[in-house]
Amino acid sequence: MKFLFWKFPSANYYITMGWISALREMGHDTQIWDSGIPAFDAFDISEPDVFVGTTYDLDRSTVKCILERPSMKVVLKSNNWGPIDEKIDLDKFPIGTSTEDERKNVLELIEKAGNRVVLFNWYHPNRMEETMGFWGDAGVPTIGLQPAADTLKYKEDCPKEELKCDLGFVGGYWGYKGQNITKYLIPLCEPVGKYNIKIFGGSKWSVPQYMGYISEKTENSLFSSAKICPNISEPHANEFGFEVNERVFKVSACKAFCISDSIDSLTEDIFGDAMPTASCGESFRDLVDYYLKHPDERRQKAEKCYNIVIDGHTYFHRMESLLRKLEEL
Repeated sequence: MKFLFWKFPSANYYITMGWISALREMGHDTQIWDSGIPAFDAFDISEPDVFVGTTYDLDRSTVKCILERPSMKVVLKSNNWGPIDEKIDLDKFPIGTSTEDERKNVLELIEKAGNRVVLFNWYHPNRMEETMGFWGDAGVPTIGLQPAADTLKYKEDCPKEELKCDLGFVGGYWGYKGQNITKYLIPLCEPVGKYNIKIFGGSKWSVPQYMGYISEKTENSLFSSAKICPNISEPHANEFGFEVNERVFKVSACKAFCISDSIDSLTEDIFGDAMPTASCGESFRDLVDYYLKHPDERRQKAEKCYNIVIDGHTYFHRMESLLRKLEEL
């Protein structure tokens, strides 16, 4: 099949590139639509069987391109619309919840296009009712497509001497996520030298352990060279438990050892007790100290997490789920 992907921004770009890599390996033709190209040109050039975009980037020209192709199926990333919305203080947790205009546009599109549109979000299927259930109540099909591991890029590697460290972390620092970074990771950076820490990312950190940008290839090597790869989430993941980021899957695909902040979906839906989690900065430090002294336990848990990911949480698994869903439309 031929897929046309809207070029997703930020972290969503890397997730959808994992989709694209898997689909290409599976023999599908995939193209990326850069926002600088007019919709009519993008669709005329690619003539896709499947368009992958978002509900909140839909405009009149994109809708017209969809309606002109009655056999094309449409996969749209949407904002949340479910029972849990009522519990979320958006001033404190600025996550994406659907607007009235977004809902109106989607329902109008489905009314005109027929039953060939499916909405998705980055959650485990077990979390879709609470986060996306109102879309389903409105008659819109949905699918949970949690981040996963791009096993074409992330795999077990030989440790590199120059990357060996106690803790290796790759990620950006900004205000909202910084709340948790300040709670879990920054305290381990002081005093300098107590732990051998290497931090990489596209945005600057205010700690001496920050070492700048890192390529995906070197990121893979870092995970395989670090004794512990911390996972830090955004605050709503801890509070409401429905969102697990991509890092835990990438780290596990490298057969590296991860300690994460506490997320319900991570333990209940994916790793069980295979991946240690901490609910506060103090317990996070305690886990770091414990596992630095117990390398055999690190290896055992890393092996468990690796097997869990390889058996069910790669982007090949996610795309197989999506293709099955498309067959139902």
